[in-house]
Amino acid sequence: MYMNNALLRGDYDEFEYTEEMASELVKCMKDPIYFIEHYVQITSEQKKMLFTLRPYQIEYLNLIHNNSNVMCMWGRPSGKSVSTAAYIAWKIIFNPNVKVLLLADQQDKALEQLKRIKEMIQNIPLWMQMGVRKWAEKRIIFSNDSEVRAAATHAKAASGYTVNFLYLDEFALVDDNIAQDFMNSVFPTVSSDPNAKIAITSTPRGKNNFYRMWEKNTRKAKQGLSGPDDFITFRIRWNDVPGRDDDWRKGEIEKLGEVAFKQEYDCEFEGSLATLVHADYIKAMKELFMRDPTNILDEKKLRIYSWPIHKKEIEANNYEYLITVDPAMGTGQDFTVANVWLIKSNTDIEQVAIYQSNDVPPDKFVSKILALCKMYQNPYVIIETMEPAGGIIISRLVHDNDYYNVINMQKEGIGFRMDHIVKIKACTLLQVYCEKQVLKLRDEITYGEIEMFGKKNNTYKAIGDNHDDCVMSTLAMLNYVNSNYFYGNMDEVSIHRKPSTVKADELDDSEDPLIQEALARMRADDEAKGGSGYANTAIILQSSSKVVFDDASKWKEDNVPNRANNPMFNPNANGNSFWYNRDGY
Repeated sequence: MYMNNALLRGDYDEFEYTEEMASELVKCMKDPIYFIEHYVQITSEQKKMLFTLRPYQIEYLNLIHNNSNVMCMWGRPSGKSVSTAAYIAWKIIFNPNVKVLLLADQQDKALEQLKRIKEMIQNIPLWMQMGVRKWAEKRIIFSNDSEVRAAATHAKAASGYTVNFLYLDEFALVDDNIAQDFMNSVFPTVSSDPNAKIAITSTPRGKNNFYRMWEKNTRKAKQGLSGPDDFITFRIRWNDVPGRDDDWRKGEIEKLGEVAFKQEYDCEFEGSLATLVHADYIKAMKELFMRDPTNILDEKKLRIYSWPIHKKEIEANNYEYLITVDPAMGTGQDFTVANVWLIKSNTDIEQVAIYQSNDVPPDKFVSKILALCKMYQNPYVIIETMEPAGGIIISRLVHDNDYYNVINMQKEGIGFRMDHIVKIKACTLLQVYCEKQVLKLRDEITYGEIEMFGKKNNTYKAIGDNHDDCVMSTLAMLNYVNSNYFYGNMDEVSIHRKPSTVKADELDDSEDPLIQEALARMRADDEAKGGSGYANTAIILQSSSKVVFDDASKWKEDNVPNRANNPMFNPNANGNSFWYNRDGY
Protein backbone atom coordinates (compact mmCIF):
# COMPACT_ATOMS: atom_id res chain seq x y z
CA MET A 1 0.00 0.00 0.00
CA TYR A 2 1.26 3.46 -0.86
CA MET A 3 0.65 6.30 1.66
CA ASN A 4 -2.46 4.61 3.11
CA ASN A 5 -4.04 4.39 -0.35
CA ALA A 6 -5.44 0.88 -0.58
CA LEU A 7 -5.76 1.22 -4.37
CA LEU A 8 -2.02 1.65 -4.91
CA ARG A 9 0.86 -0.76 -4.51
CA GLY A 10 3.75 0.52 -2.43
CA ASP A 11 7.35 0.56 -3.56
CA TYR A 12 8.32 -2.46 -1.43
CA ASP A 13 5.06 -4.43 -1.47
CA GLU A 14 5.52 -8.09 -2.38
CA PHE A 15 3.06 -10.60 -3.83
CA GLU A 16 2.91 -14.31 -4.24
CA TYR A 17 1.82 -14.83 -7.84
CA THR A 18 -0.35 -17.70 -8.94
CA GLU A 19 0.26 -19.38 -12.28
CA GLU A 20 -2.78 -17.57 -13.65
CA MET A 21 -1.45 -14.21 -12.47
CA ALA A 22 1.95 -14.91 -14.00
CA SER A 23 0.31 -15.96 -17.26
CA GLU A 24 -1.76 -12.76 -17.36
CA LEU A 25 1.29 -10.61 -16.65
CA VAL A 26 3.10 -12.15 -19.61
CA LYS A 27 0.12 -11.61 -21.91
CA CYS A 28 -0.26 -7.97 -20.83
CA MET A 29 3.45 -7.30 -21.10
CA LYS A 30 3.52 -8.52 -24.69
CA ASP A 31 0.28 -6.91 -25.90
CA PRO A 32 -0.96 -3.46 -24.83
CA ILE A 33 -4.30 -4.05 -26.58
CA TYR A 34 -4.90 -7.18 -24.47
CA PHE A 35 -3.99 -5.27 -21.30
CA ILE A 36 -6.28 -2.34 -22.10
CA GLU A 37 -9.32 -4.43 -23.01
CA HIS A 38 -8.97 -6.83 -20.05
CA TYR A 39 -7.78 -4.59 -17.22
CA VAL A 40 -8.28 -0.88 -17.95
CA GLN A 41 -11.56 0.59 -16.74
CA ILE A 42 -13.17 3.79 -17.98
CA THR A 43 -16.21 5.73 -16.84
CA SER A 44 -19.13 5.83 -19.25
CA GLU A 45 -22.54 7.21 -18.33
CA GLN A 46 -21.33 7.39 -14.69
CA LYS A 47 -20.54 3.66 -14.66
CA LYS A 48 -17.15 1.98 -14.59
CA MET A 49 -16.60 -0.61 -17.27
CA LEU A 50 -13.78 -2.32 -19.13
CA PHE A 51 -12.42 -0.34 -22.03
CA THR A 52 -13.64 -1.89 -25.29
CA LEU A 53 -11.52 -0.34 -28.02
CA ARG A 54 -13.05 0.68 -31.32
CA PRO A 55 -11.29 -0.40 -34.55
CA TYR A 56 -9.78 3.05 -35.20
CA GLN A 57 -8.49 3.22 -31.61
CA ILE A 58 -6.76 -0.14 -32.04
CA GLU A 59 -5.20 1.07 -35.30
CA TYR A 60 -4.01 4.26 -33.59
CA LEU A 61 -2.48 2.41 -30.63
CA ASN A 62 -0.72 -0.05 -32.93
CA LEU A 63 0.76 2.87 -34.84
CA ILE A 64 2.15 4.38 -31.65
CA HIS A 65 3.39 1.02 -30.41
CA ASN A 66 5.19 0.06 -33.62
CA ASN A 67 6.56 3.45 -34.75
CA SER A 68 8.71 6.23 -33.34
CA ASN A 69 6.80 9.30 -34.53
CA VAL A 70 3.04 9.47 -35.01
CA MET A 71 0.72 12.46 -35.38
CA CYS A 72 -3.04 11.94 -35.38
CA MET A 73 -6.00 14.23 -36.03
CA TRP A 74 -9.13 13.29 -34.13
CA GLY A 75 -12.65 14.48 -34.76
CA ARG A 76 -14.59 15.34 -31.61
CA PRO A 77 -15.39 13.44 -29.46
CA SER A 78 -13.82 10.13 -30.42
CA GLY A 79 -11.73 9.00 -27.44
CA LYS A 80 -8.24 10.28 -28.21
CA SER A 81 -7.42 11.25 -24.62
CA VAL A 82 -8.62 8.02 -23.02
CA SER A 83 -6.93 5.85 -25.70
CA THR A 84 -3.58 7.55 -25.24
CA ALA A 85 -3.88 7.52 -21.44
CA ALA A 86 -4.47 3.76 -21.48
CA TYR A 87 -1.38 3.17 -23.63
CA ILE A 88 0.80 5.36 -21.38
CA ALA A 89 -0.44 3.39 -18.34
CA TRP A 90 0.65 0.16 -20.05
CA LYS A 91 3.98 1.67 -21.09
CA ILE A 92 5.07 2.75 -17.62
CA ILE A 93 3.86 -0.40 -15.83
CA PHE A 94 5.46 -3.00 -18.09
CA ASN A 95 8.57 -1.15 -19.31
CA PRO A 96 11.42 0.08 -17.09
CA ASN A 97 13.00 3.52 -17.30
CA VAL A 98 10.30 5.07 -19.49
CA LYS A 99 10.31 8.86 -19.09
CA VAL A 100 7.00 10.26 -20.31
CA LEU A 101 6.49 13.99 -20.79
CA LEU A 102 2.80 14.72 -21.20
CA LEU A 103 2.10 18.19 -22.58
CA ALA A 104 -1.02 20.08 -23.65
CA ASP A 105 -1.77 23.61 -24.83
CA GLN A 106 -2.82 24.42 -21.24
CA GLN A 107 -1.47 22.98 -18.02
CA ASP A 108 -4.98 22.16 -16.73
CA LYS A 109 -5.53 19.90 -19.73
CA ALA A 110 -2.22 18.13 -19.18
CA LEU A 111 -3.04 17.58 -15.49
CA GLU A 112 -6.47 16.25 -16.45
CA GLN A 113 -4.80 13.70 -18.71
CA LEU A 114 -2.41 12.67 -15.93
CA LYS A 115 -5.39 12.33 -13.58
CA ARG A 116 -7.02 10.01 -16.13
CA ILE A 117 -3.90 7.81 -16.16
CA LYS A 118 -3.87 7.70 -12.36
CA GLU A 119 -7.50 6.59 -12.21
CA MET A 120 -6.81 3.79 -14.69
CA ILE A 121 -3.84 2.57 -12.64
CA GLN A 122 -5.80 2.62 -9.37
CA ASN A 123 -8.45 0.36 -10.92
CA ILE A 124 -5.90 -2.26 -11.97
CA PRO A 125 -5.40 -5.18 -9.55
CA LEU A 126 -2.58 -4.54 -7.07
CA TRP A 127 -0.67 -7.64 -8.18
CA MET A 128 -0.46 -6.18 -11.71
CA GLN A 129 0.57 -2.69 -10.64
CA MET A 130 4.13 -1.44 -10.34
CA GLY A 131 5.17 -0.12 -6.93
CA VAL A 132 4.69 3.62 -6.48
CA ARG A 133 7.53 5.90 -5.34
CA LYS A 134 5.84 9.23 -6.00
CA TRP A 135 2.20 10.10 -6.58
CA ALA A 136 1.90 13.88 -6.99
CA GLU A 137 -0.36 16.23 -8.89
CA LYS A 138 2.13 16.81 -11.73
CA ARG A 139 4.27 13.69 -11.54
CA ILE A 140 4.19 9.97 -10.78
CA ILE A 141 7.22 7.68 -10.42
CA PHE A 142 7.24 3.86 -10.22
CA SER A 143 9.73 1.44 -8.70
CA ASN A 144 10.88 0.40 -12.21
CA ASP A 145 12.14 4.00 -12.67
CA SER A 146 9.38 4.83 -15.15
CA GLU A 147 7.58 8.11 -14.66
CA VAL A 148 5.10 10.59 -16.12
CA ARG A 149 5.26 14.39 -15.86
CA ALA A 150 2.53 16.79 -16.99
CA ALA A 151 2.93 20.43 -18.02
CA ALA A 152 1.90 23.05 -20.55
CA THR A 153 3.71 23.08 -23.90
CA HIS A 154 6.58 25.58 -23.96
CA ALA A 155 10.17 25.64 -25.19
CA LYS A 156 11.69 24.79 -21.79
CA ALA A 157 9.17 22.13 -20.77
CA ALA A 158 11.82 19.39 -21.00
CA SER A 159 14.70 21.37 -19.49
CA GLY A 160 16.70 19.30 -17.01
CA TYR A 161 14.82 16.05 -17.71
CA THR A 162 15.39 12.95 -19.76
CA VAL A 163 12.44 12.28 -22.08
CA ASN A 164 12.00 9.16 -24.20
CA PHE A 165 8.22 9.30 -24.65
CA LEU A 166 6.82 12.70 -25.61
CA TYR A 167 3.07 13.09 -25.87
CA LEU A 168 1.66 16.38 -27.20
CA ASP A 169 -2.08 16.78 -26.81
CA GLU A 170 -3.99 19.48 -28.77
CA PHE A 171 -0.77 20.65 -30.39
CA ALA A 172 -2.70 22.64 -33.02
CA LEU A 173 -3.95 24.93 -30.24
CA VAL A 174 -0.42 25.93 -29.18
CA ASP A 175 0.65 29.40 -30.35
CA ASP A 176 2.85 29.21 -33.46
CA ASN A 177 5.81 30.96 -31.80
CA ILE A 178 5.74 28.58 -28.83
CA ALA A 179 5.21 25.52 -31.04
CA GLN A 180 8.16 26.37 -33.30
CA ASP A 181 10.49 27.13 -30.38
CA PHE A 182 9.43 23.89 -28.71
CA MET A 183 10.09 21.84 -31.85
CA ASN A 184 13.50 23.44 -32.32
CA SER A 185 14.60 22.86 -28.72
CA VAL A 186 12.89 19.61 -27.65
CA PHE A 187 12.33 17.47 -30.76
CA PRO A 188 16.06 16.99 -31.57
CA THR A 189 16.75 15.91 -27.97
CA VAL A 190 14.00 13.30 -27.94
CA SER A 191 14.71 12.10 -31.48
CA SER A 192 18.37 11.45 -30.63
CA ASP A 193 17.28 8.41 -28.59
CA PRO A 194 16.72 5.55 -31.10
CA ASN A 195 14.07 4.01 -28.82
CA ALA A 196 12.17 7.23 -28.11
CA LYS A 197 8.61 7.93 -29.19
CA ILE A 198 6.77 11.13 -30.05
CA ALA A 199 2.98 11.05 -30.27
CA ILE A 200 0.98 14.11 -31.30
CA THR A 201 -2.81 14.31 -31.18
CA SER A 202 -5.03 17.27 -31.96
CA THR A 203 -8.11 18.62 -33.60
CA PRO A 204 -7.04 21.06 -36.36
CA ARG A 205 -7.13 24.81 -35.78
CA GLY A 206 -6.54 26.54 -39.10
CA LYS A 207 -3.35 26.49 -41.13
CA ASN A 208 -0.69 26.91 -38.48
CA ASN A 209 2.46 25.06 -37.41
CA PHE A 210 0.54 21.82 -36.83
CA TYR A 211 -0.91 22.13 -40.35
CA ARG A 212 2.53 22.63 -41.87
CA MET A 213 3.87 19.56 -40.04
CA TRP A 214 0.91 17.51 -41.24
CA GLU A 215 1.22 18.65 -44.85
CA LYS A 216 4.96 18.10 -44.97
CA ASN A 217 4.82 14.56 -43.54
CA THR A 218 1.80 13.60 -45.66
CA ARG A 219 3.52 14.89 -48.80
CA LYS A 220 6.75 13.03 -48.07
CA ALA A 221 4.84 9.82 -47.41
CA LYS A 222 3.05 10.10 -50.77
CA GLN A 223 6.37 10.68 -52.52
CA GLY A 224 7.99 7.74 -50.72
CA LEU A 225 10.55 10.06 -49.12
CA SER A 226 9.72 9.56 -45.43
CA GLY A 227 12.76 9.12 -43.19
CA PRO A 228 13.23 7.84 -39.64
CA ASP A 229 12.62 11.30 -38.14
CA ASP A 230 9.40 11.93 -40.08
CA PHE A 231 5.90 11.36 -38.71
CA ILE A 232 3.26 8.85 -39.72
CA THR A 233 -0.06 10.70 -40.10
CA PHE A 234 -3.42 9.23 -39.12
CA ARG A 235 -6.83 10.91 -39.33
CA ILE A 236 -10.05 9.94 -37.52
CA ARG A 237 -13.18 11.54 -38.97
CA TRP A 238 -16.71 11.80 -37.64
CA ASN A 239 -18.00 8.72 -39.51
CA ASP A 240 -15.29 6.48 -38.05
CA VAL A 241 -17.22 6.57 -34.77
CA PRO A 242 -19.99 3.93 -34.62
CA GLY A 243 -23.55 5.26 -34.52
CA ARG A 244 -22.94 8.41 -36.55
CA ASP A 245 -24.84 8.55 -39.83
CA ASP A 246 -25.80 11.25 -42.31
CA ASP A 247 -28.75 12.39 -40.19
CA TRP A 248 -26.37 12.90 -37.27
CA ARG A 249 -24.03 14.89 -39.52
CA LYS A 250 -26.84 17.17 -40.73
CA GLY A 251 -27.96 17.79 -37.16
CA GLU A 252 -24.46 18.81 -36.07
CA ILE A 253 -24.05 21.10 -39.08
CA GLU A 254 -27.28 22.87 -38.11
CA LYS A 255 -25.83 23.48 -34.64
CA LEU A 256 -22.27 24.41 -35.60
CA GLY A 257 -22.32 25.49 -39.23
CA GLU A 258 -20.50 23.91 -42.18
CA VAL A 259 -17.06 25.40 -41.51
CA ALA A 260 -16.95 24.48 -37.81
CA PHE A 261 -18.21 20.95 -38.55
CA LYS A 262 -15.47 20.38 -41.12
CA GLN A 263 -12.84 21.45 -38.61
CA GLU A 264 -14.17 19.84 -35.42
CA TYR A 265 -15.55 16.58 -36.80
CA ASP A 266 -14.11 16.06 -40.29
CA CYS A 267 -10.57 17.15 -39.35
CA GLU A 268 -10.23 19.61 -42.22
CA PHE A 269 -7.83 22.54 -42.08
CA GLU A 270 -10.30 25.34 -42.58
CA GLY A 271 -9.14 28.80 -43.52
CA SER A 272 -9.53 29.15 -47.28
CA LEU A 273 -13.08 30.52 -47.24
CA ALA A 274 -12.15 33.97 -45.89
CA THR A 275 -8.64 34.19 -47.31
CA LEU A 276 -7.24 36.37 -50.07
CA VAL A 277 -5.93 33.56 -52.28
CA HIS A 278 -8.19 30.62 -53.08
CA ALA A 279 -7.08 27.26 -51.67
CA ASP A 280 -7.05 25.62 -55.12
CA TYR A 281 -4.49 28.13 -56.40
CA ILE A 282 -2.27 27.57 -53.36
CA LYS A 283 -2.53 23.80 -53.68
CA ALA A 284 -1.49 23.95 -57.34
CA MET A 285 1.45 26.27 -56.54
CA LYS A 286 2.65 23.93 -53.81
CA GLU A 287 2.67 21.00 -56.19
CA LEU A 288 4.59 23.00 -58.80
CA PHE A 289 7.01 25.09 -56.79
CA MET A 290 7.33 24.21 -53.10
CA ARG A 291 10.48 22.35 -52.11
CA ASP A 292 12.60 21.59 -49.06
CA PRO A 293 15.49 24.01 -48.41
CA THR A 294 18.90 23.20 -49.86
CA ASN A 295 20.43 24.43 -46.61
CA ILE A 296 19.02 25.47 -43.24
CA LEU A 297 21.41 27.66 -41.27
CA ASP A 298 21.73 29.97 -38.28
CA GLU A 299 19.56 28.01 -35.81
CA LYS A 300 17.05 27.23 -38.58
CA LYS A 301 16.29 30.92 -39.19
CA LEU A 302 17.81 30.99 -42.68
CA ARG A 303 16.35 28.74 -45.36
CA ILE A 304 18.21 28.65 -48.69
CA TYR A 305 16.43 27.23 -51.74
CA SER A 306 18.81 28.21 -54.56
CA TRP A 307 22.44 29.28 -54.52
CA PRO A 308 23.27 32.46 -56.45
CA ILE A 309 23.75 32.25 -60.20
CA HIS A 310 26.89 33.75 -61.74
CA LYS A 311 27.14 37.51 -62.04
CA LYS A 312 27.80 37.20 -65.79
CA GLU A 313 24.50 35.36 -66.26
CA ILE A 314 22.71 38.05 -64.29
CA GLU A 315 24.15 40.84 -66.45
CA ALA A 316 23.76 39.02 -69.77
CA ASN A 317 20.06 38.34 -69.22
CA ASN A 318 19.11 41.53 -67.37
CA TYR A 319 18.09 39.51 -64.33
CA GLU A 320 18.29 40.91 -60.81
CA TYR A 321 18.22 39.81 -57.20
CA LEU A 322 16.05 41.70 -54.73
CA ILE A 323 15.76 41.53 -50.94
CA THR A 324 12.51 42.68 -49.32
CA VAL A 325 12.52 43.23 -45.56
CA ASP A 326 9.48 43.29 -43.27
CA PRO A 327 10.95 44.45 -39.95
CA ALA A 328 9.98 43.85 -36.31
CA MET A 329 11.59 44.64 -32.96
CA GLY A 330 12.86 41.12 -32.20
CA THR A 331 11.04 40.80 -28.88
CA GLY A 332 9.65 37.31 -29.48
CA GLN A 333 6.40 38.46 -31.08
CA ASP A 334 6.31 39.42 -34.78
CA PHE A 335 9.04 38.14 -37.08
CA THR A 336 11.57 40.15 -39.04
CA VAL A 337 11.73 38.63 -42.52
CA ALA A 338 14.27 39.16 -45.29
CA ASN A 339 12.99 37.51 -48.47
CA VAL A 340 15.44 37.02 -51.35
CA TRP A 341 14.06 36.95 -54.91
CA LEU A 342 15.53 36.15 -58.31
CA ILE A 343 13.61 38.32 -60.79
CA LYS A 344 13.99 37.24 -64.42
CA SER A 345 11.04 39.33 -65.53
CA ASN A 346 7.94 40.90 -64.01
CA THR A 347 6.16 37.54 -64.48
CA ASP A 348 9.05 35.16 -63.80
CA ILE A 349 10.01 35.47 -60.13
CA GLU A 350 11.58 32.88 -57.84
CA GLN A 351 11.96 32.88 -54.06
CA VAL A 352 15.56 31.74 -53.47
CA ALA A 353 16.11 32.31 -49.72
CA ILE A 354 14.41 33.64 -46.63
CA TYR A 355 15.68 34.70 -43.21
CA GLN A 356 13.01 34.72 -40.49
CA SER A 357 13.53 35.56 -36.82
CA ASN A 358 11.52 36.99 -33.93
CA ASP A 359 14.41 37.31 -31.47
CA VAL A 360 17.03 39.31 -33.40
CA PRO A 361 16.71 43.07 -32.75
CA PRO A 362 16.78 45.37 -35.80
CA ASP A 363 20.28 46.71 -35.20
CA LYS A 364 21.62 43.14 -35.12
CA PHE A 365 19.49 42.01 -38.06
CA VAL A 366 21.48 44.34 -40.31
CA SER A 367 24.40 41.88 -40.26
CA LYS A 368 22.06 39.18 -41.59
CA ILE A 369 20.93 41.45 -44.43
CA LEU A 370 24.53 42.34 -45.28
CA ALA A 371 25.49 38.67 -45.44
CA LEU A 372 22.58 38.00 -47.82
CA CYS A 373 23.66 41.01 -49.89
CA LYS A 374 27.20 39.65 -50.15
CA MET A 375 25.88 36.30 -51.27
CA TYR A 376 23.31 37.47 -53.80
CA GLN A 377 25.29 39.96 -55.91
CA ASN A 378 24.76 43.13 -53.83
CA PRO A 379 21.07 43.46 -54.76
CA TYR A 380 18.66 46.29 -54.19
CA VAL A 381 16.95 46.12 -50.81
CA ILE A 382 13.40 47.28 -50.05
CA ILE A 383 12.73 47.94 -46.35
CA GLU A 384 9.22 48.62 -45.05
CA THR A 385 9.14 51.64 -42.73
CA MET A 386 5.66 51.60 -41.20
CA GLU A 387 7.27 50.40 -37.94
CA PRO A 388 10.25 52.00 -36.08
CA ALA A 389 12.36 48.88 -36.69
CA GLY A 390 12.49 49.76 -40.40
CA GLY A 391 14.13 53.10 -39.70
CA ILE A 392 16.70 51.46 -37.43
CA ILE A 393 17.64 48.91 -40.10
CA ILE A 394 17.93 51.58 -42.82
CA SER A 395 20.09 53.80 -40.61
CA ARG A 396 22.49 50.98 -39.72
CA LEU A 397 22.54 49.58 -43.25
CA VAL A 398 23.12 52.83 -45.14
CA HIS A 399 24.85 55.18 -42.71
CA ASP A 400 26.85 52.76 -40.56
CA ASN A 401 27.73 50.15 -43.20
CA ASP A 402 27.71 52.26 -46.39
CA TYR A 403 25.34 49.94 -48.22
CA TYR A 404 23.51 52.26 -50.59
CA ASN A 405 21.55 49.83 -52.77
CA VAL A 406 18.37 50.68 -50.87
CA ILE A 407 15.30 51.55 -52.92
CA ASN A 408 13.49 54.71 -51.90
CA MET A 409 9.76 54.74 -52.70
CA GLN A 410 8.78 57.62 -50.41
CA LYS A 411 8.61 61.37 -50.80
CA GLU A 412 10.63 61.78 -47.60
CA GLY A 413 13.40 59.55 -46.30
CA ILE A 414 14.56 56.18 -47.52
CA GLY A 415 12.42 53.07 -47.63
CA PHE A 416 8.92 51.98 -48.49
CA ARG A 417 5.59 52.45 -46.71
CA MET A 418 2.91 49.80 -47.10
CA ASP A 419 0.00 52.18 -46.60
CA HIS A 420 -3.62 51.16 -47.17
CA ILE A 421 -3.81 51.99 -50.89
CA VAL A 422 -0.49 50.35 -51.69
CA LYS A 423 -1.40 47.28 -49.63
CA ILE A 424 -4.71 46.71 -51.42
CA LYS A 425 -2.97 46.99 -54.78
CA ALA A 426 -0.26 44.55 -53.67
CA CYS A 427 -2.85 42.12 -52.29
CA THR A 428 -4.60 42.20 -55.64
CA LEU A 429 -1.32 41.43 -57.36
CA LEU A 430 -0.70 38.49 -55.04
CA GLN A 431 -4.14 37.12 -55.88
CA VAL A 432 -3.51 37.51 -59.62
CA TYR A 433 0.03 36.09 -59.56
CA CYS A 434 -1.17 33.03 -57.63
CA GLU A 435 -4.09 32.54 -60.01
CA LYS A 436 -1.75 32.69 -63.03
CA GLN A 437 0.82 30.41 -61.29
CA VAL A 438 3.79 32.63 -62.20
CA LEU A 439 5.21 33.27 -58.71
CA LYS A 440 7.66 30.50 -57.79
CA LEU A 441 7.32 30.42 -54.03
CA ARG A 442 9.54 27.74 -52.49
CA ASP A 443 9.04 28.22 -48.76
CA GLU A 444 6.50 26.13 -46.85
CA ILE A 445 6.06 28.71 -44.09
CA THR A 446 5.34 31.42 -46.65
CA TYR A 447 2.59 29.24 -48.13
CA GLY A 448 1.22 28.67 -44.65
CA GLU A 449 0.95 32.41 -44.05
CA ILE A 450 -0.77 33.01 -47.40
CA GLU A 451 -3.28 30.31 -46.53
CA MET A 452 -4.24 32.24 -43.37
CA PHE A 453 -4.07 35.75 -44.87
CA GLY A 454 -7.50 37.28 -45.39
CA LYS A 455 -9.83 40.21 -44.98
CA LYS A 456 -10.15 41.92 -41.62
CA ASN A 457 -12.37 44.99 -41.47
CA ASN A 458 -11.29 47.11 -44.46
CA THR A 459 -7.88 45.58 -45.08
CA TYR A 460 -6.02 42.27 -45.36
CA LYS A 461 -3.87 40.68 -42.67
CA ALA A 462 -3.23 37.40 -40.84
CA ILE A 463 -6.37 35.64 -39.63
CA GLY A 464 -6.55 34.67 -35.97
CA ASP A 465 -3.24 34.25 -34.14
CA ASN A 466 -1.25 33.63 -37.31
CA HIS A 467 1.60 35.74 -38.71
CA ASP A 468 1.88 37.57 -42.04
CA ASP A 469 5.51 38.75 -42.09
CA CYS A 470 6.49 36.47 -44.99
CA VAL A 471 3.40 37.63 -46.89
CA MET A 472 4.16 41.32 -46.35
CA SER A 473 7.69 40.97 -47.72
CA THR A 474 6.17 39.19 -50.73
CA LEU A 475 3.72 42.03 -51.25
CA ALA A 476 6.60 44.52 -51.25
CA MET A 477 8.31 42.58 -54.04
CA LEU A 478 5.13 42.38 -56.16
CA ASN A 479 4.55 46.08 -55.73
CA TYR A 480 8.11 46.78 -56.91
CA VAL A 481 8.00 44.69 -60.12
CA ASN A 482 4.73 46.39 -61.06
CA SER A 483 5.95 49.93 -60.45
CA ASN A 484 7.91 52.54 -62.40
CA TYR A 485 11.00 51.67 -60.35
CA PHE A 486 11.47 48.27 -61.97
CA TYR A 487 13.82 48.36 -64.97
CA GLY A 488 14.08 44.62 -65.51
CA ASN A 489 12.60 42.46 -68.26
CA MET A 490 8.90 43.03 -68.95
CA ASP A 491 6.65 40.29 -70.25
CA GLU A 492 4.97 41.21 -73.54
CA VAL A 493 1.68 39.92 -72.15
CA SER A 494 0.32 41.77 -69.12
CA ILE A 495 -0.09 39.66 -66.00
CA HIS A 496 -3.81 40.49 -66.03
CA ARG A 497 -4.19 39.09 -69.54
CA LYS A 498 -2.41 35.83 -68.93
CA PRO A 499 -4.74 32.81 -68.88
CA SER A 500 -5.49 31.11 -65.57
CA THR A 501 -3.92 27.68 -65.40
CA VAL A 502 -6.00 26.45 -62.46
CA LYS A 503 -9.76 26.26 -62.14
CA ALA A 504 -10.84 27.09 -58.58
CA ASP A 505 -14.08 25.53 -57.38
CA GLU A 506 -16.75 27.43 -55.45
CA LEU A 507 -15.42 30.90 -56.21
CA ASP A 508 -17.81 33.67 -55.27
CA ASP A 509 -18.98 35.60 -58.31
CA SER A 510 -19.21 38.83 -56.31
CA GLU A 511 -15.54 39.74 -55.79
CA ASP A 512 -14.52 41.71 -52.75
CA PRO A 513 -15.05 45.41 -53.60
CA LEU A 514 -11.54 46.32 -52.43
CA ILE A 515 -9.98 43.85 -54.85
CA GLN A 516 -12.49 44.65 -57.60
CA GLU A 517 -11.71 48.37 -57.44
CA ALA A 518 -7.96 47.76 -57.38
CA LEU A 519 -8.16 45.43 -60.38
CA ALA A 520 -10.14 48.01 -62.34
CA ARG A 521 -7.53 50.67 -61.66
CA MET A 522 -4.65 48.38 -62.59
CA ARG A 523 -6.28 47.30 -65.84
CA ALA A 524 -6.83 50.95 -66.69
CA ASP A 525 -3.16 51.65 -65.95
CA ASP A 526 -2.22 48.71 -68.13
CA GLU A 527 -4.27 50.08 -71.02
CA ALA A 528 -2.53 53.42 -70.64
CA LYS A 529 0.86 51.65 -70.50
CA GLY A 530 1.85 53.30 -67.26
CA GLY A 531 0.66 54.56 -63.91
CA SER A 532 2.51 53.44 -60.79
CA GLY A 533 0.64 55.35 -58.12
CA TYR A 534 3.91 56.79 -56.74
CA ALA A 535 5.28 60.31 -56.75
CA ASN A 536 7.74 61.09 -59.54
CA THR A 537 10.10 62.60 -56.99
CA ALA A 538 11.00 59.19 -55.56
CA ILE A 539 14.49 58.02 -56.47
CA ILE A 540 16.73 54.98 -56.33
CA LEU A 541 19.94 55.53 -54.43
CA GLN A 542 22.73 54.07 -56.56
CA SER A 543 25.75 52.28 -55.10
CA SER A 544 28.66 54.46 -54.09
CA SER A 545 32.39 53.76 -54.29
CA LYS A 546 32.35 53.14 -50.54
CA VAL A 547 30.56 49.82 -50.95
CA VAL A 548 33.12 47.14 -50.14
CA PHE A 549 31.13 44.08 -51.20
CA ASP A 550 31.67 44.19 -54.98
CA ASP A 551 34.05 41.24 -55.14
CA ALA A 552 32.72 39.27 -52.19
CA SER A 553 31.46 36.31 -54.23
CA LYS A 554 33.92 33.86 -55.82
CA TRP A 555 32.74 30.76 -57.59
CA LYS A 556 33.62 27.26 -58.55
CA GLU A 557 32.77 26.19 -62.09
CA ASP A 558 29.55 24.58 -60.82
CA ASN A 559 28.51 27.86 -59.15
CA VAL A 560 28.56 26.39 -55.64
CA PRO A 561 30.09 28.84 -53.15
CA ASN A 562 33.60 27.97 -52.06
CA ARG A 563 34.28 28.71 -48.40
CA ALA A 564 38.01 28.98 -48.99
CA ASN A 565 37.62 31.81 -51.52
CA ASN A 566 34.51 33.50 -50.23
CA PRO A 567 34.75 35.72 -47.13
CA MET A 568 31.08 35.31 -46.28
CA PHE A 569 31.83 31.68 -45.33
CA ASN A 570 34.58 32.70 -42.92
CA PRO A 571 33.39 31.75 -39.42
CA ASN A 572 35.23 34.76 -38.03
CA ALA A 573 33.58 37.29 -40.35
CA ASN A 574 31.71 40.02 -38.49
CA GLY A 575 28.09 38.95 -38.01
CA ASN A 576 28.26 36.37 -40.79
CA SER A 577 29.28 33.20 -38.98
CA PHE A 578 25.91 31.64 -39.67
CA TRP A 579 27.00 30.95 -43.25
CA TYR A 580 29.56 28.41 -42.11
CA ASN A 581 29.11 24.70 -41.60
CA ARG A 582 31.44 21.75 -41.85
CA ASP A 583 30.66 21.17 -45.51
CA GLY A 584 31.45 24.76 -46.38
CA TYR A 585 27.90 25.71 -47.35
